[in-house]
Amino acid sequence: MLNQRQQDLITIVRSAILSKKEALSEEFSLIELLPIIRKHQIATVALTGLVNCGADLSSESGEKLLEMSCYAISVSESQAEASRVLFDEFERAEIDYLPLKGVVLKNLYPESSLRPMVDVDVLIRTEQYERIAPIMRKLGYEEVSESNHEYNWQKGFVHIELHKRLIPSYNRDLYAYFGDGWERAQMHKSNCYALSDEDCFIYLFSHFAKHFRDGGVGIKHLLDIWVYRSQKPNMDEEYLLTELSKVRLQEFYKNMIQTVSYWFEGGDLTQTVEIISNSVIGAGAFGNEANHQKAREVRISPKKTRWVKLRWYWHLIFLPYSNMYQKYPFLKKLPFLLPVMWVFRLFVTLLNPSKIKRQAKKANTVSLQDVNKYRDELSGIGLNFE
Repeated sequence: MLNQRQQDLITIVRSAILSKKEALSEEFSLIELLPIIRKHQIATVALTGLVNCGADLSSESGEKLLEMSCYAISVSESQAEASRVLFDEFERAEIDYLPLKGVVLKNLYPESSLRPMVDVDVLIRTEQYERIAPIMRKLGYEEVSESNHEYNWQKGFVHIELHKRLIPSYNRDLYAYFGDGWERAQMHKSNCYALSDEDCFIYLFSHFAKHFRDGGVGIKHLLDIWVYRSQKPNMDEEYLLTELSKVRLQEFYKNMIQTVSYWFEGGDLTQTVEIISNSVIGAGAFGNEANHQKAREVRISPKKTRWVKLRWYWHLIFLPYSNMYQKYPFLKKLPFLLPVMWVFRLFVTLLNPSKIKRQAKKANTVSLQDVNKYRDELSGIGLNFE
């Protein structure tokens, strides 16, 4: 069963989202819940829920929660304003863009403050990036990194993620379904595009599932699923199930519907709902390192095997091209040198015993038994690595 602290947390979240008073347990302790609230980045949700529940917030923990909420709102509003400015610039330059995640979800919540934005996510056409980069610099942003699926730009604490594709290509099953995402895009106005309600939900849910199996996903993402469905009640359910079945997420979807039903509608607390709820609450906003490690090893070796550690070391040295050119940018122009750089990485690693020890320690943080158990737990709720 979920413990009382977890039950109180669910009660607070439900109270905030449904805007109604709920009864907290006699054992309720904000000081015990505050680290979990911080870890999940749901300060504004928790504050709203506690006010609705009539909780006493005059303590030091209450003041800390208020401080966290004010900071989250400040950052979120800065991100929202930055998105408006950026999108106006894209319109003037006739740059195509498709807003994602928080930019879309923020206005679906009962109060926009309940869905803070820590960054601005937007899908772009990679062939237009040479025109986009000067716009970003003109607006005062600095390009800080490039990952498999996005370009990251920063100005102060405003963070812009320009997505090359909806899903990283190393999530092969999901990437095979979505591609870069533009095939499903529909023109909304001028150069602004959007996904249909159903395709947007499929993307949000796939993104949720991706994080869940890759190490964990937190309460704010579960909230996104609930809020989107509640605000889009006329979605074609048959279409959703058909499409989710193509990426083998239909069973996980049904289990998640039961889970949000328990959280917000008084549904039954089944064993599966309890497993998912425990995992979500225990994960924090984006999981924990132990689960990330187990997920990496399962992805490297989807089937149970005693060679998982060896495969982990192999993949550590012989990174795919998409990772290698991030470490060695010249490979983007000279990709034929990839094998040479693999050999270089091998020699550098062998000549650095301390690094080998660090990586060995990291590789041994979880056992083969842990990895297999993680795989079985995911499979039990409808999630698999392919």
